[in-house]
Amino acid sequence: MIIALWLFTLVLVGLWTLTAALAAAGLGWLISQAPVAADWAAKAASLPMPPWLGLWMDPALAEWTRQLAVQGLQGMSAVLPWLQPVLGWLVPLTWVVWGLGLVGLLGLAAVGHWAALRWKRRRV
Repeated sequence: MIIALWLFTLVLVGLWTLTAALAAAGLGWLISQAPVAADWAAKAASLPMPPWLGLWMDPALAEWTRQLAVQGLQGMSAVLPWLQPVLGWLVPLTWVVWGLGLVGLLGLAAVGHWAALRWKRRRV
C-alpha cells in the first residue's frame, strides 16, 4: 500500500511539473510576443475562412466567431504592452506556486505513509 501511495504521488508530481512547465513556457512565449501583438488583430482580420469550415459550422456563426476573435485580439494588443511588466513576474510566480504545490503533495503523501504504517501496526 505504501509503495502504491508513493507511485501515485510520483505520477501526480510529474503531472504537476508538466503543467507548471507548460504554463511557464506559454507565459514566456506570450511575453516575447508582446511587441508584435498589435499585428495579430490585423493578420486575423485578413485571414479568409477555410472552405471546409462551412461543412461543420454555419457560415454566419463562423464569421461571428472570427469577428469575436479579432475584437479580442484588438483588445489584447491594446492591453498587452501595459501588462508586460506584470507578465514578467508570472513565470517566476508559476514556479513558486509549483513549489508550494509540490510541498503540499509530498506532505499529503507523508501523512498517508504515516497513517498506513499506523494502520498496519494496529492490525497486527
